[in-house]
Amino acid sequence: MSRGASWLLFLCVVVWPGRAWADDAPNPTNDARPDLEEARRLFHEAVELQESHDVTGALERYARARAIAVSPQLLFNMASCEEALGRYLDASRAYEEARAEAALRGNEDVARAAAFRIDHLSKITPRLVVRLPERAPDATLTLDGRAIAPTSEPRPIDLGEHRVVASSERAGSFELVFTATAGESRVVEVVFPKGVGARIDEPRAPATPAPRPAPSYLAAGIAAGTSVVLASFASATFVAGRAYKDDYDALNAAPSDANAADRRRLKADGETMYVASTTLGVAAALAAGAAVFFFVRARVARSPKSALWLAPSYASGGGATLGGAL
Repeated sequence: MSRGASWLLFLCVVVWPGRAWADDAPNPTNDARPDLEEARRLFHEAVELQESHDVTGALERYARARAIAVSPQLLFNMASCEEALGRYLDASRAYEEARAEAALRGNEDVARAAAFRIDHLSKITPRLVVRLPERAPDATLTLDGRAIAPTSEPRPIDLGEHRVVASSERAGSFELVFTATAGESRVVEVVFPKGVGARIDEPRAPATPAPRPAPSYLAAGIAAGTSVVLASFASATFVAGRAYKDDYDALNAAPSDANAADRRRLKADGETMYVASTTLGVAAALAAGAAVFFFVRARVARSPKSALWLAPSYASGGGATLGGAL
């Protein structure tokens, strides 16, 4: 996003600070509050840190700013930091907050951007299924130190390392550490008795098929080049046909038995050139249309499906960074 657009967002938010700012203020002159100036300063520092890929530092400053005031841009950027850190569950919740706050304030751009990131995370968030054997009904199960219930429904988890622990007084216990990657769906079958670890299914393919590669501009370039070549041949054959016609007209001005054969040949060659020119011209027009189609298709496929033009940069692995406004 350009600096001008960033400041436009900033002015919009300052003019309508929103419910969170108004509730904190004892009077309507919110913009004059020193704490709001501090929040804006922290916000802009966080944006600069996020753009330089210091996501942890940015998140810390966003959190300090949020303790003073809340805006859709602030919540969106915090969610983006969580996403960049691989904490997809927290990121999804934060994007939901950003979308709700944006809807409350009528900020459609941030609402669309947040909805896009939520949809994207739903497709790449790892999922886990942990199954306990039926012969160990007293078994307890924890994931990263938190008690969970075994279920056949995939459980969304964050990226990175996780620890599954199952224990049973009668069957024994085991511990499993694994690393979750984006888009995978992992099934863990807990196998007792004592001393026996867990059997792990190979990570399944992502539940959502990987997106197809975006069409490139190569096809558009080939079609455009073909159109130029065909148009050149069409022009050449048209010029040749015109030359045959001129020669035919010259002979036909004074027809005789001596030039009858030449007149027939010139007429036949001229007609052939005109047919060839017309055919090549139509083919050139079709190739030009194909070039336009492939170009538009590639451009649309490569364009974000949300207001990602708001983002001047992306944190590593995360979403867009909205600058210029608190």
